[in-house]
Amino acid sequence: MDKKKSPKLPKKTPPSTPQINSSKIPSCSNPPKKTGSAPKKPIQDYSNQVENWIHLFRHLNNAIEDLFTMCTNENFSAFTDGAIETLEHSLEEFRNLRQKQSGNTSVDISDPSGSVDGELLRQYLDDGLSPVQALVLLIRERAAEESDEIEEESWEELSVISFDSDKRCKSLSPGRVDRIRKLEEKLFREKPSPVEVKQKIDDKQKRAEWKRSLIDMKRQDVALQKQRKMRKIKEEIEKINEDKKRAIELQILLKQSKADERYEAHLSQIRNRAKTENSKPNEVAFILELQAEDKKMTIDQKIEDTRERRTKALQSIKQKQAERIQKEEAAEKRRLALQSERGNKWMSAKTKLEEAENRRIKFLEEKKTKAEELGKRGGERTYRSSISIKSRDETEIVEEKENESWDSSSTSSVDDVPKLWAYRVWSTHKDPNVKMTFNMKKGKIQKQKIFQQRYLWCSVCNFEIPTDSSPEEHINSDRHQDELRRFLVQGNLSDPVIMLTSSQDLEQQRDLYVKKRMKKVKQMLTNRCQKHEKVCIMGRETSGVNKNRIQKLGIDFEKCIANNVIDYGQIDSILKDTIKILDQRKEADLHVIRQLKFIPCLMEIIKKVKNCPKHEMKYILGLLEVGSKFLAIFSGLSENRTYMIITNRLIPLVDLVCWILEKPPKAIMELTYLSQLFHILTIHLKHRLQAEYRELRELYIDYLLNCGLLSLLRQKLHLLQRPLDLTSNNFSLLLLKCVGFLESLNTFHGWGLGNKPAYEVSTFLTDNFIYIFKESELAGIPYLLLCLLLNDGPPKQQAPRVIPQTSLAVSILSMRFLNNLARLHLPLLQEMLSSEEYYDQMYHLFNYILRYCTEHIDSGLEDVRELLHEVILLIGYFVTQNTKNQDMMNLGETSILQRLCGLPFAYFTDKKYTNVLFPTLISICYKHSHNLSILQQEMSVDMLSTYITQQCQYYPIHDPPIEEEKKDVIRSKKSLSISSSNSSSKSILAAASLKLVFTNRFPRYLWESAAEFFQES
Repeated sequence: MDKKKSPKLPKKTPPSTPQINSSKIPSCSNPPKKTGSAPKKPIQDYSNQVENWIHLFRHLNNAIEDLFTMCTNENFSAFTDGAIETLEHSLEEFRNLRQKQSGNTSVDISDPSGSVDGELLRQYLDDGLSPVQALVLLIRERAAEESDEIEEESWEELSVISFDSDKRCKSLSPGRVDRIRKLEEKLFREKPSPVEVKQKIDDKQKRAEWKRSLIDMKRQDVALQKQRKMRKIKEEIEKINEDKKRAIELQILLKQSKADERYEAHLSQIRNRAKTENSKPNEVAFILELQAEDKKMTIDQKIEDTRERRTKALQSIKQKQAERIQKEEAAEKRRLALQSERGNKWMSAKTKLEEAENRRIKFLEEKKTKAEELGKRGGERTYRSSISIKSRDETEIVEEKENESWDSSSTSSVDDVPKLWAYRVWSTHKDPNVKMTFNMKKGKIQKQKIFQQRYLWCSVCNFEIPTDSSPEEHINSDRHQDELRRFLVQGNLSDPVIMLTSSQDLEQQRDLYVKKRMKKVKQMLTNRCQKHEKVCIMGRETSGVNKNRIQKLGIDFEKCIANNVIDYGQIDSILKDTIKILDQRKEADLHVIRQLKFIPCLMEIIKKVKNCPKHEMKYILGLLEVGSKFLAIFSGLSENRTYMIITNRLIPLVDLVCWILEKPPKAIMELTYLSQLFHILTIHLKHRLQAEYRELRELYIDYLLNCGLLSLLRQKLHLLQRPLDLTSNNFSLLLLKCVGFLESLNTFHGWGLGNKPAYEVSTFLTDNFIYIFKESELAGIPYLLLCLLLNDGPPKQQAPRVIPQTSLAVSILSMRFLNNLARLHLPLLQEMLSSEEYYDQMYHLFNYILRYCTEHIDSGLEDVRELLHEVILLIGYFVTQNTKNQDMMNLGETSILQRLCGLPFAYFTDKKYTNVLFPTLISICYKHSHNLSILQQEMSVDMLSTYITQQCQYYPIHDPPIEEEKKDVIRSKKSLSISSSNSSSKSILAAASLKLVFTNRFPRYLWESAAEFFQES
């Protein structure tokens, strides 16, 4: 608001530097003069300090008014009580100060500049006021005049008074006494009422708004003129740039023509030199022939030795096969003998059953004849009763006979006869859904219905079709059609849906599908990849200082692998020499190495690891340590990474990692270069390729998921036991690189994670990938988090111990992996974490992390805050539209919801932190009355409802879908309002990540109902 200008008094010709001393002022504050010579008090000039006192007085008044409005509007009871206590304390201090200063003190006032304030002070002093009262009255009047336009009459009266000190009489007239009383009343008058102050403020605001509207109109006119000028300037600049481009193109053409001429001249010189130096290559060729003959002799001897060893091995294999055939024949004879014995037993049991059946038939015939005779003798009534009684007796006798037959037969074969009888009855029974079983306790045959469960499985997508839906819906879906277009089909195209009767068959079929798909992907990569000769010259070609040395090492390296005989010692020394050259960090050397055959030869060595003899295993494993270091340095260049992907050099590395993970844990820990291999795979995952090579990268991702790497990692992580010690550098580095590889795997930009909401399933994630993540139990990451953080089981009441830095880093990467997986497929994450195995443990894990982060968030570590933000995101994903998981939030003495509400105050006031916390609280309490009641006890629900209304303004429903991507970026900046200068590390708030946007964490169509739900509560 604009400040009001104080009315200026009419200037008069002041006297020459008047001075007013305390001797001229009638005041009782002057101390009695002592006898003797006393030093005079220095003259004080208050005219220059009046403006400062006026500003201080005004700022104090405005601060008190702002404090009052804040207390009334925000309704913070604790804040209001604190403000009242501070004001009471300051009032007491001022009263004490006033009591100490109750005695009037002498004040000397001088005005060397002859300003108006000095004249007013002299007038007040002449009127009978003390210097202090005159100063306070002057400050109040000036402050009131600058804030409003009030009391103009007092200024007019003061302006009429003449400031001539010589004409002023020193006696006080009655009118002068009244004037002094009015001034004293004006000095000690009360402050205006709050209603008057509010009315003044409203008037000021109206005038300010009117002035702002005028200023805005002027600014708009100026902006339009500036825009027109800028358009004209841009057009002129574009014309100038076009002229410059044409001139540069002409210069380039001239330079190219001159360079071609120089190049042809250079080639002609080289040809002339070659003609003169023909004799030297002939000598070199003769020496090379002699060396080749010597090597050939040694190779022939080695080949003969290997043939002899091979013949011996074949003979031993044949002997073992003959012994195995003999053992199989003996086992076949024993099996036939046992079958003959069982057949004899079965025949004997069958004959006994036939004899018992004949006896039963004869007995029944005798009873029928007796019943007919009795029926002839008696009447109808006696006939019926006798029949019923005799039928009962008949059944009892039959059961007794059957029991006798069972007892008699059980002496011969206890196990076979009941089974044979049950099989006989079942074979006569015609219902295939009924099974006959013999109960040994009751001695009876019982019927059991067979319920055959059907499993529908799609052989194209590796997807289990639920029984509720029809197969036709799945076949016509977009996912199924996309999978057909990728030419990775592993089933019958005419009838892709297969019906299976058991879960074991379903698991076998799905595992076979994964293996077949892996082979198909590998075949497609080998067919579509480019050869070394086509791609090695890509990028910038330079001639460095070490070019000749590297070329010689490359020729020697290629010779060491000739004729399938590897010289491990020579290769080791060659690689170490090249690493020394590459440690100079010159880009030209990396280009030269790509043009040579270092990488193809090294990949041939890696492929031989699986089929390597035992006596060569230690040499090849030692060589892989140097090779992994060489590959890590080679992959530091962007062109080299594209070369590795499009020439299919990563598949042998993936196979090598899988082969190492199949070994026992002790053998894995001895290999120090496994972490380096994970690092190489990770940087190739994060590398961005050109559009023409993206299909090869998608196949590489497909191979990583289908090769069984995730299941192997899960097996090794499940071998870890609590407590987990990360003091070993090798083990901690391996864990970091492994989890970093998994985190980069599910952040692959081809899966559309850029601006995808978490509650929408990714269309790029196939059903086969979902099955692999489910079977691998999310690669064992939940179990790893439990081993890292919950060392001693569920957390106790003691303060949590300090987590080491490596454990914090691994935990943050693991949480990011789970959050990224939630954004890919939220039902999968909720299903895995809410299973019987992890449900209770995830509760303790969330509770422990929240408790630890709240206690150590002030330690200054950025990793603690980052872990807290990742956990809050994971909890929000975990409870989104899931009542079972929402129930977890209110368990325990101090529930997870209470710990979230107990976070520092900045998470409820600072906008960049509320965007992290509030969506999670909304997901926890939406449509859950118990959680909402707990939240009402901890905080105000109005904060959540206002947050939702603000987000509704940023993201209206009626936005057109075409401009939605552009608007999301602008809205994310508005809603997040995160400055990059506040965060120096790679934290979750560093670059205004789209993960925090409310639309990506809670469904947009539920915002209005959520706002109503929280407002009604």
